[in-house]
Amino acid sequence: MKKILYIILIALLSVVAESVKATPLSGSGTETAPYIIATTADWSEFCDNHATYKNSYIKMAGFVTAEANKYFNDTFTGTFDGDGYTLTVNISGGQVAPFMQVSNGTIKNLRVAGSITGSANHTSGLISFCTSNTTCTIQNCIVSATITNTANLGGFIGHGTAATTINMTDCVFNGTLNYSGASNGTNKDNNNNTFSKKVGGFVSWEGNGTTIFNLSRCLFDGTINCTAGFTPFIVKYSGCNVTGCDTASCLYTVAQSSGFPAEYTIFDGTSAIGQTAEQIVTTMNNAGGNGWRVFKGKAEPTMRPLRTLGNIPDGWTVTANGDTITVTNGTAIITEGDTVLLFPPQAEIDFVKSVTLTDAPAPSGAIDGLFSVSSTKQVYFSQGNLRAYNATANSTSGWVWSFAENQWDYIGSSGSNQYINGSMTISKAGYVDLFCWVGASASYDNYGIMYDNDTQGWAHEGTNFGNSTNDTLKHDWGHNPITNGGNVADMWRTPTNDEWAYLINSRTTAAGTAPTINGTADARYAKAKLFGTNRGLIIFPDTYVHPDGVAYPTGINAEGNTSWNGNQYSAADWAKMEAAGCVFLPCAGIRVYYKNINDKETRGFYASSTPTPDAKNQAKLMHFTETSCTPNSNRYRRDAGPVRLVQDAN
Repeated sequence: MKKILYIILIALLSVVAESVKATPLSGSGTETAPYIIATTADWSEFCDNHATYKNSYIKMAGFVTAEANKYFNDTFTGTFDGDGYTLTVNISGGQVAPFMQVSNGTIKNLRVAGSITGSANHTSGLISFCTSNTTCTIQNCIVSATITNTANLGGFIGHGTAATTINMTDCVFNGTLNYSGASNGTNKDNNNNTFSKKVGGFVSWEGNGTTIFNLSRCLFDGTINCTAGFTPFIVKYSGCNVTGCDTASCLYTVAQSSGFPAEYTIFDGTSAIGQTAEQIVTTMNNAGGNGWRVFKGKAEPTMRPLRTLGNIPDGWTVTANGDTITVTNGTAIITEGDTVLLFPPQAEIDFVKSVTLTDAPAPSGAIDGLFSVSSTKQVYFSQGNLRAYNATANSTSGWVWSFAENQWDYIGSSGSNQYINGSMTISKAGYVDLFCWVGASASYDNYGIMYDNDTQGWAHEGTNFGNSTNDTLKHDWGHNPITNGGNVADMWRTPTNDEWAYLINSRTTAAGTAPTINGTADARYAKAKLFGTNRGLIIFPDTYVHPDGVAYPTGINAEGNTSWNGNQYSAADWAKMEAAGCVFLPCAGIRVYYKNINDKETRGFYASSTPTPDAKNQAKLMHFTETSCTPNSNRYRRDAGPVRLVQDAN
């Protein structure tokens, strides 16, 4: 039996790539249109062309692993919003940090991971210097990196210089501080000034008594390996002003150690040694924290919403961003944006499957991308085409509904799918994935495999198109409980003809940010072939970041090359694109007059819930071929085609 490795990527996918030629960051550097960092190359561009971006509003849009020794070696005076994503660095040198200097700047919503190794004063996990006579603001940040130095060492800031105001709220250090230099004692710098080796969990050296600190809801919860004097928060001169610090909500789980010369004092906050993470969270939230929570056994401010990953089989293990996650009763708690791996026991990897969640959790059984179907409405698409299963041949009841496991899956001309007679029975037990649009007139009532009644209906609810009493259409396909799509009636529905038309022909930025892909604005769809055999239509979500390392699609919106062969993607490529929210509609063909399957692997005939007004034996569908894509097509209701359901997002 095949074992499968599932890769689940929550929110927009950030792919680690080799060093590539940098291109200017998208955006304009304002709060409403920030410069976007979503990839390794974007971070390199930000660091290499620092003069361009130093005064701007920057926002991350994905998890980023930086190239070795890429850091912002300039004075940053803008706003850097990590948006809850993680920047993983690998920096070594003298005086090093992800940001060399900050002057009247803000860094917020950022987690720093990886390793930082220095050999000079003021190495730190975030900022080396907060410059004189300015304000430095750090909000809702977590440093989880391992920081090693032979001189002054800080978890967040290396040096707060004269007359600086440093504001820090809702911040956590839970990485490791390694001091590997000489033992404690007074030392001489090049100007013969005395100094000592200092390790501060948050700030290693406040260099002048006029510096003002305002700290609240901050936690030192890291690991210390050092022989120098250590304090969980700030090493300071005696006259340093810390009256703005809320001592009661500045907590530490590792106590200070001795070793500071007489001219230095420390600010170490309040001990939480021995407290549980839950107790620390209570303290922070009682002090005004906005959603501190326990995650992976640690107390931290909310960086991204928590998500519950369910239905995990016995014996499987889960990792999230490299950390092992405990599975309890078939579920694991992860955070939005985590890269999550589910490993079956003794896995033999056959292919990679990926799904995503956006800022709101995608429904069960949905692809995690939002798609505008009108100027005011967005939907999620189901994870695959609709299927019905019956374990009994020649049965008219007992159907079980589900979505195909993969977007490219369809049954096509299998025995159970091929022969469905006018009495709504199948000649062989099994799956069916091509469905008639029934209820057209008395002469067409009985085509399909399910009765058109209140409990098991096939067509759009609530409309009468003919004289026969059987012409009252009872229910959409989505009326049926979908076993892997929430298993509740009426959670899903079939798109209307107008919605298909808007999705394919008219989407702009009305309900999101329609993507620009490879120079094509408002990119909506492209023809493609997956794994060398599966032909179909890729539909891009409203907000889309094309993954690094994957060839850009051509023939977007039917421009240029529209051949199936124009866009060919491997399983690994498609895993990344699906994780970024793409929908794939396979060419599943159509079953004509409940008999033969035609056009398999050459055409798609996707149902809408809209009848054809002037032909009551026909219904509207979205039809595509190698050279065309036409949402406003007509087809006899007795003919059976694939169904892809949607669920309203707003």
